[in-house]
Amino acid sequence: MITRIEATRYRCFDKLDVDLGEFRVLVGANGSGKTTLLDIPVLLGDMLKSRTIGDAFLRERDHRAPRASSFRELIFQGNGDFFILAIEAALPEQPARDLLEGMTEKARAKEGRRPTHLRYEVRLQLFNETELQVLN
Repeated sequence: MITRIEATRYRCFDKLDVDLGEFRVLVGANGSGKTTLLDIPVLLGDMLKSRTIGDAFLRERDHRAPRASSFRELIFQGNGDFFILAIEAALPEQPARDLLEGMTEKARAKEGRRPTHLRYEVRLQLFNETELQVLN
C-alpha cells in the first residue's frame, strides 16, 4: 500500500508531502492539483515502462492525452530546471522478512533498522529545454 507521495517543484506543487492512510478525501478548486497528486504513482509506473523518460510526459498513452506539451510545463511556475517525485509503500510481511534475513547480524541488531517501507525517488532535470535526465 502506498503510504506517502512527495513532489518538489512539480507542476502546481512547490513542495508536496502527503501521508496516506486507508482513506483520504481530496477536496479543492479546479486546477489545485488533485489529479496531479493522484497521477504521480501512475506516472512513475509509466516512466518505468516508457522507452524514454520524456515519453511518459509528452506521448499519448492508452488513448489519454499527454501529460504536458513541453517539459517546461512540468517545473513549478516554469522556474528552474529540475523536479523530484517520490512514493513510499509499506512492505508486505514476507518481503520485509526476506530483506531482514539478508541483512548482516550487526545491522539486524540495530534498533529501528527493520525494513518496513520501500521508497522510490527520482530527480529529473531539464536539459537544453528538449530532454529530461535522471539525476543521482
